[in-house]
Amino acid sequence: ISSAASDVYKRQPWVRLAMAAVTGVAICAAGWMSRPVAPSGYDAESYDEWKDACRWLDENTAADSLVFGPREGFALKWYANRAEYVCFKDCPQDAAGIAEWNRRLWVIHGWAESAYADGLFDDADTEELHRLTGITHILTRRLGPFESEPVFTNDRWKIYEVPVPVQNGVGSR
Repeated sequence: ISSAASDVYKRQPWVRLAMAAVTGVAICAAGWMSRPVAPSGYDAESYDEWKDACRWLDENTAADSLVFGPREGFALKWYANRAEYVCFKDCPQDAAGIAEWNRRLWVIHGWAESAYADGLFDDADTEELHRLTGITHILTRRLGPFESEPVFTNDRWKIYEVPVPVQNGVGSR
């Protein structure tokens, strides 16, 4: 730095403040630009496919649909704009909410253990899931096999529509 510039720097405290601010902004910008493009546990391609599956739910299911999402899911409610029956990572903070969250986890565990005893989730199993929970769609990467074909698939994710049990002639697939 020239002596004239050095004198201004010493005599004008705002110059030091401006230099510190510029340096801080440059450091923050460098950090922001180097941040990961996907959340922890996802590479960019996996994250894009996750968002694609959630977008399908948003565009192709009723607003009151109830989704059974995977444990490794990320912001399903936000990306799909659909309710999730239970999210393992989203534990409520009040006593009643924690009790209901835990009950729902056990409902899913009991259903999966019973339904998969024969190595296949058939339509009767998924109808039972709907009866127990009201779930209308299953978004999964690993759960299966299912008797039904998925209504959506990409390289990583599948979405299954849960058949609604027929009661008094009312109900559908």
